[in-house]
Amino acid sequence: MNPLSQPGVRFMDRFTDQVHFNDCKISCGNADKELKQNTKHLDKLQDKISVNIGTYYAGTDASLPLSGRYQAIAASILFSSRAEHWRARHVTGKVTAPDAELYAIRSAIVNATSRDDCTDIFIFTDLMASARRAVDPSIHYGQGHSVAVCEALQTWLTQKDGQSITFVYVPLRLQWDLHYKAHEYATELKVALGPHPAISFDSLRMQAALSCGASWNVLFQDPKYRGQNFLHLKTVNRAIAQPGGKDNPWVHFANMSSPQLYARMCRCILNHAPIGSYYSRFNLNHGHTFCPCGCPWETRTHILTCKQTYCPPRACELWLPATLCYLHSFLEMNPKVFTFRSTPPVGIG
Repeated sequence: MNPLSQPGVRFMDRFTDQVHFNDCKISCGNADKELKQNTKHLDKLQDKISVNIGTYYAGTDASLPLSGRYQAIAASILFSSRAEHWRARHVTGKVTAPDAELYAIRSAIVNATSRDDCTDIFIFTDLMASARRAVDPSIHYGQGHSVAVCEALQTWLTQKDGQSITFVYVPLRLQWDLHYKAHEYATELKVALGPHPAISFDSLRMQAALSCGASWNVLFQDPKYRGQNFLHLKTVNRAIAQPGGKDNPWVHFANMSSPQLYARMCRCILNHAPIGSYYSRFNLNHGHTFCPCGCPWETRTHILTCKQTYCPPRACELWLPATLCYLHSFLEMNPKVFTFRSTPPVGIG
């Protein structure tokens, strides 16, 4: 364990008041207005810090070509008083975007802290997770970059009172000024992977996840693997929902749902729910199979189409839940559907 990662002497334990994170989250309910407000906020911040002699600010960015044939590039450009003082880009190998961004942040900070007249530092980045990792010297891939950052900042911050560093989030879609210059600087360089590129553990884990997702998709096409009870749904663009990695459509709805609603969604999709057909299939609940509406056979299809007991989403004209969006809305409109009406009988759940 690196000495800087020990409790009590960690960098953030000692300098928490001198390290700031500006997430720049402006929400006004309109995407275009939010972009304009973010740009205005960043412009004002740049105007403020550019007039301070001794304040250095840098745009950092990483380029990760999607083709998989090129290495990732980390780029940093350092400014002070609106003048560019230094720029550098590094070939980082076969790594993830956060790995390369961490390298770019390290490069900028180490250079800025080496300047005698530097009193404040601002780092503009589009990956705040990498910014927080930069000041965390605990064990993780890229720990060497984090340790180098912490050592440089620790020496710099103890030299004089009142010095600080601020990490500022810049959404890439803004294409904002100095951060976009770093983005262009990173993307214009293409370096082939070659026979033996540097590879990070995070990159290997990402490859493994993508491989598992692809294999899962292939297996999912087999009806025997998928099972006859699986509810086939479509995404917003009418494509059949397919499993995959962390970006699969079901996980997307999990992120925008409560755990309780997502549990009910899983029960519905798998047809593994406390309803009459399930009780009958496993000979549970003393043969209770009827629906509250009086129908003697309570099935998933009946529940999704029974207007007497359940309310269909007002904004959707479809009769059956052909899309994930419809099902999500149906479950929101009917908070008791696919829930246990009382304590589940022994063996259910």
